[in-house]
Amino acid sequence: MSTAVWGRAASENALVSAAADLFEEVGPNAVSVRAIAERAGVNHGLVHHYFGSKAGLVQAVLERLADESAAAIRERGVDAVIDPADLRVRRHVRVLTRVVLDDAAPEGFQARFPIVAYLSGLGRETLGMDEGTAALRASQAVALMVGWLILEPWLLASAGLSPDSLEAARADLQPALIRLATG
Repeated sequence: MSTAVWGRAASENALVSAAADLFEEVGPNAVSVRAIAERAGVNHGLVHHYFGSKAGLVQAVLERLADESAAAIRERGVDAVIDPADLRVRRHVRVLTRVVLDDAAPEGFQARFPIVAYLSGLGRETLGMDEGTAALRASQAVALMVGWLILEPWLLASAGLSPDSLEAARADLQPALIRLATG
């Protein structure tokens, strides 16, 4: 066990942080509650005490990462998605993808979709799209973004692009996302 953590807030924070790290590394199905607690430096019983179950902890991780993504998008817009130095959205996408692929998403697992909200807002505000059209276009743009963030090395290789062209490829992603979201 690592350094001890004291107090409910500190323990919950340590558990959510440790779980987010492990879910990003190996996915939620490949990690036990004990491993999460060990990484967090707390007793494994606290997962059940604070979150009710591992699924409750998955929910808490997704909520925290959605908050971090929303903050990044408020601060930087689409740049938060394509900038490799800003890991908040990328991390959320990687963990969310692992949770979905592991079929480990709790029921009603996500109530907020920060990038969809941002992009659909652009469609409504700049082009006067109705809510449904703006949300659909934003979701399509997010599908492109998620695909890029997850498969970036493979996509570069499949297009015959060198790693040196990565920065230019990322820069081209921003206007592509905006065009797709706004029509």
